[in-house]
Amino acid sequence: MDRSIPDVLSTAAVSGLLMLTRQRLYQLEAEGQIKRSAPDVWRTEDVVQGYIRFLRDHSRVNRSASDNRLREARAIEVEVRTAERLGKFVAVEEFDAMIDLIVGVFRTELSGLPARITRDLALRRSIEREIHGLLERVADTAEANAARLDRARSA
Repeated sequence: MDRSIPDVLSTAAVSGLLMLTRQRLYQLEAEGQIKRSAPDVWRTEDVVQGYIRFLRDHSRVNRSASDNRLREARAIEVEVRTAERLGKFVAVEEFDAMIDLIVGVFRTELSGLPARITRDLALRRSIEREIHGLLERVADTAEANAARLDRARSA
């Protein structure tokens, strides 16, 4: 069976041969990957060589980008392990437990403050209201920062 390859192809034939849409074929032409001889006329040799060159270049670019991402990830991993060994990083759970402990002690100390300051009940209530307001503002700030961190983590 003689299947000689024609020297020129139509746009429909090139699209079918390369399994591309016409739009993608024209895109490759605009990028200079494949040359067209005239309207609806494509030299077979130009099409084949251009498409092979495009695939080779595209494969090299993808491989290079993947290699770069892998190198960056490894570098970050090494930095994190080094920082952990040097004691610059702590687990989030440990940090949260430490913050909870400090805030708990702070709240306990503040709650006993009015009684240590005065025996005047009216003055105590006034001090307690101020302490309560202070703790609410601190809690609001902490919640806002936690929400900001959650948004940053999920972005």
